[in-house]
Order: sequence, then structure tokens, then C-alpha cells
Amino acid sequence: MIENEFMMVSVLCQTYNHEQYISECLQSIVAQKVNFRYEILVHDDASTDNTANIIRKFEREYPDLIKPIYQEVNQWSLGNKVFSGIQLPRCTGKYIAICEGDDYWTDPSKLQRQVDALEKNKDCFFCVHKTVEVSEDEQPTGITFPEVECAEGKILPDEFLMMGQNYQFQTSSYLFNGDMWREYEKNPPEFKTVCA
Repeated sequence: MIENEFMMVSVLCQTYNHEQYISECLQSIVAQKVNFRYEILVHDDASTDNTANIIRKFEREYPDLIKPIYQEVNQWSLGNKVFSGIQLPRCTGKYIAICEGDDYWTDPSKLQRQVDALEKNKDCFFCVHKTVEVSEDEQPTGITFPEVECAEGKILPDEFLMMGQNYQFQTSSYLFNGDMWREYEKNPPEFKTVCA
């Protein structure tokens, strides 16, 4: 049952030549069990394989969820910023999640649990979780993100920065506050305008 009429989550899915993976990716997103509205914003960057046709199949089956863009020319090769320039402006959700075309979620309660966590902790910007890398035959490779154990609960900004420069969390675990992100883009802090 949907409690809220407004869009709670926008799921961003960037894809290019992911014919082998995109069905599992999209199936894992449409299988989410939630009590709120969400949308799946798929961006196919002019795939040359069967990716776009698979997306079209999901679009027909889930027209209220799947909102695709089918590029005719690869935007990344033109130097266009797909994530910040094309996808983020389309988001209407209070929160934004990411699941790229070659990733998938294994927990159908992922979005609900992460939204609940951020709704209970209004001072937090984003919520992440541990992810496991698997090979094409679904076997764990032994690599996890993050590679080190992190305490559960809130991580303060200073603590997060001290965790090092290594890639800590996999993007498929992200759920972040879209309202705060839009405000950041509209009114960037001075360090961003000076250092960018």
C-alpha cells in the first residue's frame, strides 16, 4: 500500500551495452517492496547491443515505474555528463538511489530500509550498505565494498573523510537526500566554486 502521493525515491540507472545484465538489474528494482512511490530513470547511452530492447520490454510492463531515455548518440563519448547533466535534473524524488545497468540489488526491502533510516535521521545526507562483488556466474569474488569493516550507525563527516581516499562504498548502495543535493548544486559552497 502506498502511503504517500509524492515521489519518495528516484532510482538512477545508467546503462551502455549491458545486454547480459540489464534484465536482472531492472527486475531487482521493480521487485522492491515499499510503502511509497518511486520512479526508475533509465538512461541508455546509445547501446549497440540489445540493451535498449530489454529496457523497452520493462517499460511496457511497468509504465508507471520505468522512465527511460534512449540516446541515439553516445553522450559520454561527446563529453556530456550523464549523471549530473542528464539524470539528476530528471529526479523528482525526495531521495535518490543508484543502480547501474550491470549491478543489481538482492534485498527487496533495500529501498524501504534505507528510506526509513534517513527519515529517522534527518541530519544525515546519505545511507549506504556493504555490497558483495560477484562474477558473471554469480559467484562471490571475495571483494566487498567497503573492504574494511565499518561501524553501523551514523558516520560523522570528519570520520568519513578520515576513512581514506580509497573507493569506500559501491554506488549501488547509495541512497541520498535529493533535496539537499539540489540545494548544493543551486548554491554550491565556496570551496567548490574556488576548487572546481
